[in-house]
Amino acid sequence: MKAAILYGNYDGKGNALVIRTNNLVDPLYTIGGYLIGFTKNHIAYYHFVKSDFKNDDKNSIDAGYYSVDDWLRYWADQIKIEEVRKFENVLFEHVMNGDLIVIQKHKIAQNMINYNINEEYEYVWNSNQHLLPFTEKIYIPAGITAVPLTYNPQQNATNFFNNTKHLINQVSGDKKDELSKALVYSAYCIHHINNSILTLFAEPAYLDLITEQKNFWSNPFTDTSGLNEDEIINLVHNFYVEVLNFYSTGFRSKKKIESASQNKKFFYLTLFMGVKALTSLTSKLKLEILKSATNEMSEYFEREAVENLIVRIACSFDVNSLNKIDEFLEGLIKQENLINKEQVTLYQYIYDRMSTSWNMKKGIIQITNWIAKTSFQPVNTKSAFVQALYSLWQFSKFNPYNEDGELKTGVLYIKSLEPNKNKPSTDAFFVEDSSVPAPNVLYNYSYETAYQVSIGVHSGWPYAYAGDTEHFYKIKYPSAAPISIPYESEKRIGIFFDNFTFEFNGTKIQATQNKLPWIDTDSYFSKYSETSQLYGTYDIFQPVSLINNNIDSAVPLLTIYGDKVKIGNGNLTINSFVPVFVLKMIDDLGDKSDAETVLGYAVDGVLTLSGVGNLTKLRHLKWAALGMQETALVSKTGLRIVLGGVEFTSGVLGFFANFVECSPNDDFCKNVKNFIMLLQLATLSVSAVDTVSTLALKASARRIAKAAGGNDAITIRQNVENRLRQLNPSADNASIQQAASSIYLFSGVALSPKVIKAILKKISNAFKGKSWGMDVTYTDAFLTDYIKLCKQELGLTEDIITDLVYVANRKEPANKFITTDQLILQTKFYVNEVLKRGFSAGFSNLNDYKQFCNTFRNKLKQNFSEMPKNLSHYFDDAEFVVQGSGTRTWKIGDPEPPAGLIKPTKQPEDIDIGVVLQPWQYDAFQQELIKSINQMIDTGTINKKQGALIVDRIRFSNDKIMYRKIFDELEINNKNFLEELRESCKDFTNFDAEGINFAIIKKYDQADLKPAIDFKY
Repeated sequence: MKAAILYGNYDGKGNALVIRTNNLVDPLYTIGGYLIGFTKNHIAYYHFVKSDFKNDDKNSIDAGYYSVDDWLRYWADQIKIEEVRKFENVLFEHVMNGDLIVIQKHKIAQNMINYNINEEYEYVWNSNQHLLPFTEKIYIPAGITAVPLTYNPQQNATNFFNNTKHLINQVSGDKKDELSKALVYSAYCIHHINNSILTLFAEPAYLDLITEQKNFWSNPFTDTSGLNEDEIINLVHNFYVEVLNFYSTGFRSKKKIESASQNKKFFYLTLFMGVKALTSLTSKLKLEILKSATNEMSEYFEREAVENLIVRIACSFDVNSLNKIDEFLEGLIKQENLINKEQVTLYQYIYDRMSTSWNMKKGIIQITNWIAKTSFQPVNTKSAFVQALYSLWQFSKFNPYNEDGELKTGVLYIKSLEPNKNKPSTDAFFVEDSSVPAPNVLYNYSYETAYQVSIGVHSGWPYAYAGDTEHFYKIKYPSAAPISIPYESEKRIGIFFDNFTFEFNGTKIQATQNKLPWIDTDSYFSKYSETSQLYGTYDIFQPVSLINNNIDSAVPLLTIYGDKVKIGNGNLTINSFVPVFVLKMIDDLGDKSDAETVLGYAVDGVLTLSGVGNLTKLRHLKWAALGMQETALVSKTGLRIVLGGVEFTSGVLGFFANFVECSPNDDFCKNVKNFIMLLQLATLSVSAVDTVSTLALKASARRIAKAAGGNDAITIRQNVENRLRQLNPSADNASIQQAASSIYLFSGVALSPKVIKAILKKISNAFKGKSWGMDVTYTDAFLTDYIKLCKQELGLTEDIITDLVYVANRKEPANKFITTDQLILQTKFYVNEVLKRGFSAGFSNLNDYKQFCNTFRNKLKQNFSEMPKNLSHYFDDAEFVVQGSGTRTWKIGDPEPPAGLIKPTKQPEDIDIGVVLQPWQYDAFQQELIKSINQMIDTGTINKKQGALIVDRIRFSNDKIMYRKIFDELEINNKNFLEELRESCKDFTNFDAEGINFAIIKKYDQADLKPAIDFKY
């Protein structure tokens, strides 16, 4: 009898089922060789997992073999989940000793002539068992020879493979195998897209778009010169992700496509089109696609694919289609395109529904593993959408500057909303008297803010003392739109808090100013002494200038009247114009690092669209000191910019402004030019304060230092200075020295011995009073290099570095110790994979993680609410996090990390959840929990002796109340507290129920260890 190894975790313990196949026809194998599909009684069955079903149905379905036709009809909303026929596992006939195992897998080799070769392996089953470990690499005994099986090639896939296989020779070692696999898999996807998806679009109207896409697939990597091996690997890997997503989306939508109307069918076709093909469409067609997309965003699974299409549409412009940008942007905010039900702009409707937590580069949907043994995490589509539009904005009529850096005529007008005020009217742009007819301009601004403030005396409680000074804010000018915003940003507990919020209001965006002084008081209730009020109302694409007085430098400002004015204590600077739709996204993201990433990504968009290698003609991206004369609102006199802790004086900025052109082979010079370009863009960051920097700018400075050469701080800095002097010998020495110092300091190479010594001492102090110390392999030399890695390359804080070293050196139990090599791998994996994707080990995708987090938190609160004393309120504001090895390691079933990122060797055994309470909350909860246990003892709910032991354990839990021997011994409504909690959320994680653990932790105490991954909801 013939037999095969079924795909999937058959028994929930990591084993695959081996079955006889004589009664099955049309076997279908995964690329790796597992049996993934077959036909029985004229019904084709494929293996599907929970994530292959709609979000609302995942809890009522198990992984298994289901009718393909039913599954497609289910996704077309033609039948319900319970009508999808399943081939039950009991119907499979188990393999018997002596049966012939047949495995068909795709051939992957560095020297393949074409992509379309399978390999068949056969061997005799010499066992009475019917299970095998389900691993990424299927079991084939040693010495078995493969028989090649060629299947019919598809021309588009053949062209792709023939035009790209030369890349295999541009990488070395194991990377050749990795690249070969990505190219073959990509060709495989193109093959099946052409044969089973594009054939559904036979109408002539679709021919041009399909031809454009196929032409791109035939040769997608036209210029790889200058790319290193890792960049080539990533390029091909990201392409594979894209075509795999297209195939998965198309396969799932086949029934919908077959029954769709012409307009809807065109929309489905665009789901499989890349940016290059979409570029050929008119702006009107692109807007129609976006309007069709809004109808699909209500379905969760479909929404993921649709969001990626929306981003591709926003990116589908090039240097030859700049004249289409205005029509496209206008269409996003036009009255005629308002979404009927909500009466909001097309832009707002899309923006509100786009995700803010997915990683664009990794792909957009959870791919079913019957295509390939791969999982992909979703994307950050909200910021990607805004970033793309921001790049378009810079080349549109909405940008107030022309290419020569001059303010366009008829683009803005500042007027007084109080016409009786006496203001000068010497500038043609700024007509001051509202009695003069207002010109027809794109943007109207006002001198006044929406609110006006008056000062009075507070009447007394509840918030302060009678007689305290009170500030009263009244909206006097609801249509006000000040051209400048006094934006501030402050970092607290790792999060940046700013003093403005931005909200949609019809076709406008309202800016509300927070932290306005309310009551000057010395009372206990001084925390209530701030208030908020409307500041201004703007068009969605209208730009504002950011003023910030939270900077440690005195910067005089030339106001629009031409007078130097000092605001507050005189510490003030001003940034260039930034459109408010970008500020709203930064405000919504909340975390400053996200804001910096947004602006860093915008560079790539600008360069791609403009087709030029610098931004010298995009003057709205820079400050006045880089120009030859004053522009708009800022004087270059005495200007200082502080970025990332490094000051750039007007002398340094002037040196950069006049930097020479580079010769073709001068990498140092090119890196300096790139640094200058990024420095210009950096002024668009949230505020020009000491904390502002972009990752791109820091990376650029490090490349300059590397190109300059040197093994120590003094040599590197001197080499940078010498090279700058060679390139610009006419510049004065002071400016060159300051420029060299600025680049050197910004590169992060300059981690002083004093800083390293302080961190080493902090690490040493962490072990005081502990039963174990640092292992002998953790030498000062290693720790110094590790600190440099963490601080300079990975950007980690001292607390995280200390906790990582402390945890790595645990000796009990023995398997807890982490070697120095593995610590480096785990640390890099935490920063470069876990942090970026947004969830810990043990989850296939972000949606599963969110469901786990929601379910765990809600069930924990429910359990505590059902105790004799309702304790659930303690967890309303608690921080829920994942701690432990799951924050820095990889587990089978997790998304595959990017090419080139090495997985740590050890996989996590469990998931450690920390429920973190403020110290005073923890102490109060601890006492209330003891009282609740005592009530359970009194009522006989728990044995007196057992209850006394639990109380003692809680009482002596100074900083952490563990689940073990406390909550695992409590019964709530005749159900075990811990078992109920684990059972509620086990279906959303790759850990077994027994591997779901938690502890109640006192914040800032020893158990509050880093790194930790926040719960997401």
